[in-house]
This record gives sequence, structure tokens and C-alpha cells, in this order.
Amino acid sequence: MKKTKKSSKKKKSFFQSYKYVFAITIAVLLILVILLNYNKLPTNCEGVQEVNIKDDCYVEQAKQKGKIAICDNVVGSHFKDECIRVVAAKQKNLELCNDIKDSKSEAYCYESVAETKKDVSI
Repeated sequence: MKKTKKSSKKKKSFFQSYKYVFAITIAVLLILVILLNYNKLPTNCEGVQEVNIKDDCYVEQAKQKGKIAICDNVVGSHFKDECIRVVAAKQKNLELCNDIKDSKSEAYCYESVAETKKDVSI
């Protein structure tokens, strides 16, 4: 009789441990799916109707991809300057800052590039 009780206890602990492993595995997979989808870029900014949201969409794409050509799609001057700034910082390219129209935004661009390059001499 005692042997039967021990084997049933082993079975319970065996199944309980697998329940925990299964639950943890499912939780980790869910977290990974959420994290992978969280930072997805909009695939089509042109489909956005509101101009400011569309411009912001292009700025985010340019920031993520580091491509200055994306900034050509931006309409608003403030968003355009911001787009150039984020790409300049991503590429660590000071010369891109020269294309910014607003002097304060241009200075902020130089500061952003200097910070990215970790160069206090800029």
C-alpha cells in the first residue's frame, strides 16, 4: 500500500511541474508576440488621412529606417525638420542638419548628432 501512495504522489508532482512549465512557456510566448508587434511601423503612411498623423508616421519610419528620402513625403515644416533631425542622429551625419530651415531646430539637430556620436566638440 505504501508503494502505491508514493507512486501517486510522484505522478501528481510530475504533472504539477509540467503544468507550471507549460504555463510559463505560454506566458513567455505571449510576451514575445506582444513585444514583436509593439514597434511595428505602419506599412502605408499614405493611407493616413489626417496630415499631422501622416507626417508623424513618416517621421517614425525615417527614424527607424534611417533613410532621409522618407522625409521628402513630410508636408509640415516642423515635422520635416524633426524628420531630418532624427535621420541625422541615426546616421550620425551633421551635414543633414544644414537642410533644416528653423535655426532652433537646426541647433537641436547638431545637439542630437553630437549626443549620438558622443562628441562634445560639436
